[in-house]
Amino acid sequence: MMKLKTKNLKLKTQNSKGFTLLEVLIAVSVLAISLMGVYTLMRTNIDIAFYAEKRIALAEAGGEMLHTLFAQEEIEPTPIERRLKGHEGVYYRIEVMPIGIAGIKKYRLTIEKRGLKIEYRFFR
Repeated sequence: MMKLKTKNLKLKTQNSKGFTLLEVLIAVSVLAISLMGVYTLMRTNIDIAFYAEKRIALAEAGGEMLHTLFAQEEIEPTPIERRLKGHEGVYYRIEVMPIGIAGIKKYRLTIEKRGLKIEYRFFR
């Protein structure tokens, strides 16, 4: 059998009282990168929540508007966008197009709030 020679390694206890500057810089860098990832996830979730909130508000306004339109005898087109009462920042526009079949018309209701649009199409 071969005998391995090992050196007697001793830890220097006199100079190891804290972290080196390099260790601190690496730890701070890792922490910063980790926190940037967490911030990005939080920011994305906030943006998605605001988008969903606007979309829900538009869907509610559109549902109310459709209910109002179906209750009317005659639906008048709106050449320009009008503000929808009871809904802050929501505008609507109604377009009417005849389709050539005895009195049936195609209607397009566009609801908009801050650049987000929902479009409803129906026949009557």
